[in-house]
Amino acid sequence: MAVAALVLGIVGLVISFIPCLGLYGLFLTVPGLIFGLVGISKAKKAKAGMGLAIAGLICSLIGTAIAGWQFYVIKHAATGLSEAIDKAAKDADKASKEAEKLKEDGKKLDEEGKKLIEEGNKKATEAVQKANEAAQQANEKVNEAAQKANEAAQKASEAAQKAADEVKGALKNFGL
Repeated sequence: MAVAALVLGIVGLVISFIPCLGLYGLFLTVPGLIFGLVGISKAKKAKAGMGLAIAGLICSLIGTAIAGWQFYVIKHAATGLSEAIDKAAKDADKASKEAEKLKEDGKKLDEEGKKLIEEGNKKATEAVQKANEAAQQANEKVNEAAQKANEAAQKASEAAQKAADEVKGALKNFGL
């Protein structure tokens, strides 16, 4: 038993130093501990040397401690990684919701902008129509004024002709 404890303890100790695989050393060091304790117990009963059993027990103890530490580190690393992934997933979900809200806000602003453009176009069309109506009324008044001016010019021309005829008649009367 003492030799088995020593062999399992040494091999388990060597394996426990291998990164990421060291926790598999527990499969050798735990039986090494048991064999070491049984070897010490049998050596006491037989009153024989306990050196090999104690060496196997110590190697198994150290290997178990190192392999246990690696198991602890890997377990907490996995837990930390899992927590980091969960946090990243929550952050991504939150960012996705915020992006969706911004998208909805953008759609609302786009709709409001379209409504404002429609209202602006409608008001501009109304303003152009009013300006056209005012220009048409102004043209009608200018045409009326021009027609009245033409009539007045014609009357003035007729009056001037009549006055010229009278002047000619008066000059004839004077013999000139």
